[in-house]
Amino acid sequence: MVWAMMVTRADMGRRHPNPRLAKIHYSYSVEELARLFGVHKNTVRTWCKQGLEPIDDQRPILIRGQDARRFLAERRVCRALDQFTPLASSPHSAASYIEASTVGLANDRIISACR
Repeated sequence: MVWAMMVTRADMGRRHPNPRLAKIHYSYSVEELARLFGVHKNTVRTWCKQGLEPIDDQRPILIRGQDARRFLAERRVCRALDQFTPLASSPHSAASYIEASTVGLANDRIISACR
């Protein structure tokens, strides 16, 4: 085994970014968010395509810390709901279960964000 070629976990990006790292009163560029969460800047751009809202349509792309925090928290909840059962697309998935039971507006918001 060659020691110079080993890739450690610290060298790779974080699998689950911590939403609480983003300051809610700051605005971040794509590069700053990528550095903050330890992911590639293309990952942040993919998040923008998936629903992370930039401040406006101008360059440089700026994202509110509060929006980044909310997006990543909802994304984490959605992934947890999808892993509730082995067949997430089945009628017995967690999303279907919560949707069928009218627990409250917060759950409806999470369900609609997961679709």
